[in-house]
Amino acid sequence: MKLLHHALAGLVLGWAFGYDLWLSMLFSIGPDIPQALILYPLLAYKHKRIILPLDGDWKNFSKSAWSHLYFAPHSLLFVAILNFSDFSAFFIGLYALHILVDIPTHTGEWSIRLMWPASWKIEGFFDAWKRS
Repeated sequence: MKLLHHALAGLVLGWAFGYDLWLSMLFSIGPDIPQALILYPLLAYKHKRIILPLDGDWKNFSKSAWSHLYFAPHSLLFVAILNFSDFSAFFIGLYALHILVDIPTHTGEWSIRLMWPASWKIEGFFDAWKRS
């Protein structure tokens, strides 16, 4: 799923269950925050674009050291770390839900690595970014 879809899902769930809408959106995009703040500008700069990289700019980027900013927050390790925080189970659940709904749409080099830093991954069954 893309960042906007995750944010909208958090907004709807926060509203439906009576939680703070901003926190709901923040936790629902949580795993993507490092890539939005660091990787997006880095890739855009590398490919001489103003702000956002294009989908093709990500090809083979998973082999770079920067890719840990994507894989680590998309792992159960971060969900476990959040369990030691003061945030409610609802917000931690939104974070985990983000990872869960990403599984079917992340394939190939960007498949979800739930047990990061181990290289084992769950292969999605369709690529949400592939253009037909």
